[in-house]
Amino acid sequence: ELESLSSSLAMEECMAYMEHLADERNLDLPADADLRATFVSQLQFAPVSQCWYFALLAARATNDYRTKYRAGQKQIASYMLKRLRTTGESAQAGNWENRNFGRIKALQRTIYDDDLHDVFTGWGESAFDQEIRALIA
Repeated sequence: ELESLSSSLAMEECMAYMEHLADERNLDLPADADLRATFVSQLQFAPVSQCWYFALLAARATNDYRTKYRAGQKQIASYMLKRLRTTGESAQAGNWENRNFGRIKALQRTIYDDDLHDVFTGWGESAFDQEIRALIA
């Protein structure tokens, strides 16, 4: 139950960051269910900080794609999801150096994160920087 709760909170943090990146760049997001499924999959092998890095790379690539090809909203959203997935798959396969990404001022820790990871689990910021499964073990 603790892993499920922590994973849900981690996924919501990833969703919030992707929404922030999309708003910042005026990009259209993929379908909510598709984006959530992708983050759930990535959080099975990567910490939140690394998933944020995947999201940043996907947003940058999508912005470049939109500029270069003058793509429509559906193509932009589809491309963003594809880049997010392929970046995660490549990292999982070990094809590139793992990088973690720090929190940004616009998206500081939430009250829920503070309560769950500082008070209940005692993991603190480790819940952002390390895989949840590794913390539970």
